Amino acid sequence: MSNAPNPASAEVAECVRRSLHQILEVKGRRPAFPLPDSTVLIGTSDALLDSLSLVMFFAELEQELQRRWGVSVDLFAGTGLEDNDNAAETLGTITDGILGLLSDHGGVSGTATERGLP
Repeated sequence: MSNAPNPASAEVAECVRRSLHQILEVKGRRPAFPLPDSTVLIGTSDALLDSLSLVMFFAELEQELQRRWGVSVDLFAGTGLEDNDNAAETLGTITDGILGLLSDHGGVSGTATERGLP
């Protein structure tokens, strides 16, 4: 029997949204909620996060994943951001990357579409 985390994909999506909300509050921004998976976080002029905010978001999210499921992950190394600096990343693609990382650790799998979230 594995001791790997097995949170539901909706729980992971909520964790991502909560971490994003924390960082946006720190930065004094209050976008409309709930944010859909198509919300652009980085990579375009209308993205929610600048580079510093992205680092803060990933650090917050890494800590939240550790607290909730005991998983230590490096989100910069695990999301593909290091391979494609010019790509627009959305809430959904980042959530999918985290689901992939958790799946690699024996946890959940699923895509943004399968989560059925807005």
